[in-house]
Amino acid sequence: MDKGQLFGGKKGKDASSEPPAANAKELMEELEQLEKDINELRSQYELFFMGVERVEPKPARDLIRSSLRRFKETPNLSTVVKFKFQMLQARIISLEVYWGRVTRQKEEGTFKRDVEKAKRRQAEISAEEAKKASKQKGAETVQQKGVKPEGEILAGGQLKQPPSQIETAKVAGPAAQGGVARPVAARAEDLSEPALKQLYQTYVTAKRRCGEQVDLRYEEMAASLKKQVPKLIQSTGAKSVEFKVVIKAGHAVLKAVPKT
Repeated sequence: MDKGQLFGGKKGKDASSEPPAANAKELMEELEQLEKDINELRSQYELFFMGVERVEPKPARDLIRSSLRRFKETPNLSTVVKFKFQMLQARIISLEVYWGRVTRQKEEGTFKRDVEKAKRRQAEISAEEAKKASKQKGAETVQQKGVKPEGEILAGGQLKQPPSQIETAKVAGPAAQGGVARPVAARAEDLSEPALKQLYQTYVTAKRRCGEQVDLRYEEMAASLKKQVPKLIQSTGAKSVEFKVVIKAGHAVLKAVPKT
């Protein structure tokens, strides 16, 4: 008889009493999908901070938290799976700290993007007022001294004015970069890759002309728009949704327009 049994137990741990090891391959596949979900959530938060999305994506964030918590409670994880899980957990914690800080800044009115947008808007208003004042002063000078204001005179005596700032329609129009129409979709599958790439190129061009950095990748934008289509159709009751780039107060954003 074994000595452990003789004295009322077994020496050491019984391997049969330990919980079975999880399938490493299946767990890695789940973690890879979870990584994609985190990337998608990051894109949704960027759209939320840009003002394209009006609601903070908290439900998707809670689902990711739940999945990570389940992995934390899973016993006997292999070294590879545990490393991947810890990496994703550290990443979501870092992102949540950033999202929380930005949300507080937006509520307090100190968010850098919003402050810069307000400064640009104020600069535009000041420039418009200065331009109006200059025109008025030039008109008074013409009336008082009888001289022609500076500028190129066209046929018929019409004064050619200097070019104004870039208009939103020229940046975000359907044929701004080669004649490809704006993406219009009744379902996610309707968003073709050429139309999405054209929309992204228009977005990049608009951001650069506004003096902003492009912090959204094409893959992230395409995935986010495809996910939004059925939600927008359901929430608005529209037959389709059109996506376009607009410039609001000197800030380039993506906008969804329901079509009835």
